[in-house]
Amino acid sequence: MNRRKLLLQAFLIAAAGPAGASEQEARPEAKPKFAIDATTRKAMLALRAVVLKHHTLITHRRISNDGAKRFAEEIQALVDSAAGGVVLEGRERAALKAILAEIEGGALAIQHAPATMGAIDGMLRIDAALARYGAEFEDPAWQPLR
Repeated sequence: MNRRKLLLQAFLIAAAGPAGASEQEARPEAKPKFAIDATTRKAMLALRAVVLKHHTLITHRRISNDGAKRFAEEIQALVDSAAGGVVLEGRERAALKAILAEIEGGALAIQHAPATMGAIDGMLRIDAALARYGAEFEDPAWQPLR
């Protein structure tokens, strides 16, 4: 047997999971999602819309310095709005604050290096934070960016 066939077999065995394990045992339990209030939901949808509007300009490194500055200012205002209107407490509040901080950090990276790979890294941070929001919070209107 050649090396490719061995690697393929090893991959298929690993993908099948442990012998005798049922499909239910192989899947991890889904974590319950946090509830979200209407004010925060509205702010997060507005954040998503702004990111979606600028996504291609940033990832194709075509955003101007002024455009990057306006984007960061708009994101900052929406982050402040979302953080200021939070009525959540405990773990829910901490999870949302962490997501908002990551979005804010990504926007600042874009502002400081608009037409570079740094801007793309900033957008990746924002993408990941928005995906986390969708995974951690119960928001029926939420759609992933792509």
